[in-house]
Amino acid sequence: MVNLNNFQTERENQIKSPEQRLWKAILAQAVYDALFEREITKKGERRDARDWFLFKTESFYETCRNAGFDPSYVYEKMKKKILNKDMIWKMQKHGQRKSAILGVKIHD
Repeated sequence: MVNLNNFQTERENQIKSPEQRLWKAILAQAVYDALFEREITKKGERRDARDWFLFKTESFYETCRNAGFDPSYVYEKMKKKILNKDMIWKMQKHGQRKSAILGVKIHD
């Protein structure tokens, strides 16, 4: 005999609520703001987005949890991406070749 109560609960867990989809969209926008350049970015928006991930405010924890993600997991992933992106931008700013960024030596 099939227990319909368990099936219904499992099915409900698979379907994301509109609220959870909204929180995921908020988290996705924060990722985009922290990692990608936009023409409309106001000065300091990228820094604010990066700080939001790196300094783990209460709103960071709340957003991750409401989106269905473990805040520690999101923090570790974003910390690596932000630090890697910063290294690339700094090297490009100082005129170093992209090959150096990737650790590949190209002979001229």
